[in-house]
Amino acid sequence: MQMNDQAHYRIRLAEGFLGEVEGVVLETLLEKLFGLPRSGVSAMDAPTRFYVLWRYAYRAADIDAGEAIIFAYPQGVELDGPRSVSHGSRALMEKSKSKYRLRDSSECGEDDKLGLPSADGTPAPLIDVLHRALWLIENRITELGKFLDEARPDLDRLRMWRKRWPVTHWRATAKTAAEHLSQRVVQKRRRSAS
Repeated sequence: MQMNDQAHYRIRLAEGFLGEVEGVVLETLLEKLFGLPRSGVSAMDAPTRFYVLWRYAYRAADIDAGEAIIFAYPQGVELDGPRSVSHGSRALMEKSKSKYRLRDSSECGEDDKLGLPSADGTPAPLIDVLHRALWLIENRITELGKFLDEARPDLDRLRMWRKRWPVTHWRATAKTAAEHLSQRVVQKRRRSAS
């Protein structure tokens, strides 16, 4: 190796190590927020983990791109590009000039495809299911049951949100949504038991 190659290699090792440390810190924070073992935290999909941590850290504030990139990097979430959290009609974030801001259910929940599995059957991120459910509760409550049947979310994870996430971090309707979703869990378990 030449001197420049060695220096570059050391920098990449240091960057990788820092990324891993940041990831462990963020997982530990989620572990504390939800009171779950680390296996439960790591089972949460990346966009949902990203959303929860961002909302916890920044609430509804606009954040400079530099800080946003540093925050997103260890979580394996892209901020820009065709597969990023700020792209498309179902984007979790809005980018305005050099700032990022999380969107809430009132901004993205109207999309009929939000929270539904993809064409190949891949489940939607849990945060998308929650955003659509909250929007339906506020705007078209009669469609909520049909949506949940089509979305087929992991009901245990939805219950985790109800039990572990303080309602003060969501709008008041979140409590109603969580109660309704918990009732759906009980109904589905009764049906499968009989």
